[in-house]
Amino acid sequence: MARSAENLGQRGAELGKLLTGGTVIVLSGPLGAGKTTFVQGLARGMGIRTPVTSPTFALIQVHEACPLTLVHCDFYRLQSGEELEQLGLWEYFTPAHVVAIEWGQEFLARLPEDCVQIEIIPREGERVLQVSGATTDAVAKWVRICQS
Repeated sequence: MARSAENLGQRGAELGKLLTGGTVIVLSGPLGAGKTTFVQGLARGMGIRTPVTSPTFALIQVHEACPLTLVHCDFYRLQSGEELEQLGLWEYFTPAHVVAIEWGQEFLARLPEDCVQIEIIPREGERVLQVSGATTDAVAKWVRICQS
């Protein structure tokens, strides 16, 4: 549960501190739910200090960091799997990267099977985070932190 946009970013930062390379996170939720805010927090938790904005028009933004690099994607404008193939996203599915994909739920069949799926559900002024898909040790620990 996230009580505000600031708290949603904090939840992202908590997860960012725990992530290991090769993690692929697919974020879903309605417009304005806070997907980019969550990724901004994720970046802070990973130690990234450069501004993180929505890659709606660029489709992919790479934020270099050490030891892991964040690859932030937005598939909102993609119309087909062929467009996804042309992005060359697969070069980032490595132990050196964490990939966060907004609006990727329509393309799950074309993404790695071990994606972590986080749905952000606005409910009565708060944000409910629903986690599904692959559960790594880091994600399981993060879920426990969120529940406490």
